[in-house]
Amino acid sequence: MNNSSTTFQPLYYQVVLEIRGQIDRKELNPGERLPSERELMERFNVSRVTVRKALSELRALGVIEHRGKRGNFVAKLRGHQPLIESRSLYSSTKNAGKEPSSTVLSMTTLPADDEHAALLDIEAGDPVIEICRLRNADDVPFAYERILLPGELFGAVNPWEMEHRSFIEIMRNDYHIDVAYSTQSLDPMIPSKKDAELLRLKTKRPLLRIVSKTYDRSMRLVKYTELHFNTAMMDYSFTWRD
Repeated sequence: MNNSSTTFQPLYYQVVLEIRGQIDRKELNPGERLPSERELMERFNVSRVTVRKALSELRALGVIEHRGKRGNFVAKLRGHQPLIESRSLYSSTKNAGKEPSSTVLSMTTLPADDEHAALLDIEAGDPVIEICRLRNADDVPFAYERILLPGELFGAVNPWEMEHRSFIEIMRNDYHIDVAYSTQSLDPMIPSKKDAELLRLKTKRPLLRIVSKTYDRSMRLVKYTELHFNTAMMDYSFTWRD
């Protein structure tokens, strides 16, 4: 793994990029079995932990699939699993015919603890920027959002720029980060007292909790977001692509 374009990345990302490159170059074909963990350890000169983390990431992206004791295989669909398109909530609100805006509640820069490090795939102690804000449609809040950003990428970020601009746009235009896609998980949640106050809730109807991770073209994790979304105010929708 001596490619200078990837040496700045965590080791497991380098393994991910190498394997994905082999698949894209058709050196590994759909349905073909990947080398064993031990073989990958020897090939890339990395630990078993690194190999397992890389394989887990590739499975999450739909690039490979695990078949129990038989091992890991290249996914049969070359397009990989459908990934959630990196379309901003800002543009989705506009498309719904409402005027998007946000209200920044706080911004804090702090050293990453173990939780932050795990969520952003960085080292403990690295700088993390935490931004909390309300997402509004026609000046009415419909979601509470907590954003975590790697401080090394966004050290000069001005959160108030986010009040009337899409952060996807800010990443691309102001920080030259080529956003590729995001992965998301969704589950219902009972609103907390804080949620109820911030979102002006009148009932205890569940909110939709949306956790997303945004990646750039080099598969670097550039943003972690947790959103508490009031579907009674706005529909939540997204587009799949293959």
